Amino acid sequence: MPKPQEIAQITVNGMNYRDWESVLVKLVEGESNNTFRLTVSEGKPLAKNFLGVQIRPGDHCSITLGGQLAITGYVETRQVAYTAEQHGIEIIGVSYTKALADGAANTKTGEYRDKSWKQIADDQTKPVGINVVAKTALPGKPFRRASIPPGMSKWDFLEMLARQRGITMGTDKEGNLTARVQWTGGGESLIEGVNILEGNEVMTIKQGGGPNDAVNQEGAYDLRWGAKVAHDGKGSSSANVDTGGQGVHAPNRQLAEHPGDPDDAQTRSNYESQVRGQEQLQVTIVVQGWLKSGGGLWQPGEKVHVRSPMLIVDETLDLVTATFTQDNKSGTRTTLELKRPGGDESKDSEGQYDVRPNGASDGAGKTEGLDRTPGTPD
Repeated sequence: MPKPQEIAQITVNGMNYRDWESVLVKLVEGESNNTFRLTVSEGKPLAKNFLGVQIRPGDHCSITLGGQLAITGYVETRQVAYTAEQHGIEIIGVSYTKALADGAANTKTGEYRDKSWKQIADDQTKPVGINVVAKTALPGKPFRRASIPPGMSKWDFLEMLARQRGITMGTDKEGNLTARVQWTGGGESLIEGVNILEGNEVMTIKQGGGPNDAVNQEGAYDLRWGAKVAHDGKGSSSANVDTGGQGVHAPNRQLAEHPGDPDDAQTRSNYESQVRGQEQLQVTIVVQGWLKSGGGLWQPGEKVHVRSPMLIVDETLDLVTATFTQDNKSGTRTTLELKRPGGDESKDSEGQYDVRPNGASDGAGKTEGLDRTPGTPD
């Protein structure tokens, strides 16, 4: 009899399917969608009624692990193979936000004028039936003009604009599009010799030591034109190196993906430092089971304290990826990928990382997304 906290279930059209031979559910912050893969072969009770697994691509579904909702989305691929002696089924699916990566961005005019990122995101996701959920306060500064490159996907268009506002996109267990400017919450600890089964670390400065400069140019309009917009669009952030040494002076300079003013260039520069900083310290931890000590599944976007003398780590890191697995060989496990936040000057007074200029507000002094309980749909 399997333990309740180790049961993986997919619900399709009101039918519950369990007893999978192998399970893989991957939750990721910063990517377009979460994914799952479930397999079964002849040796399992489910396979004895092989034709009873009526799951097809396009079926809407939900995935629960240990009784906790993990993914809401749809089946993308079904693979079946059989011989006289063997039978097997593999079901692969994604969260609803995968539709944003598959579908092209579009609007009647091909552009937005004087709209904030949240307003643009709401308009792009509405036809797909996906809500935009702000996990933190979001910059409310409008884009004077945001043009859609022909053929660009909804996800890529929104992500391009998000970098200019220091926003990281993702998805939640209900299949909503999420947005945040910093990792929050958590409170769990991973301790060597206590709850860490396996540990792996990559510490590197191969991406250079910074500083990171971003340049752009704002489009001319009635009140600003000529030299005012041609020479006023540069941002610079401090070096990203935070691995222990001084690093090497290797400045990075990139053109911002979208026109903007100096505040926009600074936000883009800070965001670059955050991303490059995350690449300098990456820790992978394997733990037993799927649930945290305090209950619930591990959730990317949270902060987790890692203490491991072998890895020379004793600090709070950002949880980026949680991969839940189960099979006959390794049992029930969770693999956690964590990274160190980058961009020292983006820390606020409490040590949290905020890639927006001026802390809790943007260049226009506006924020969005906290006029309700964080994490709840609009």
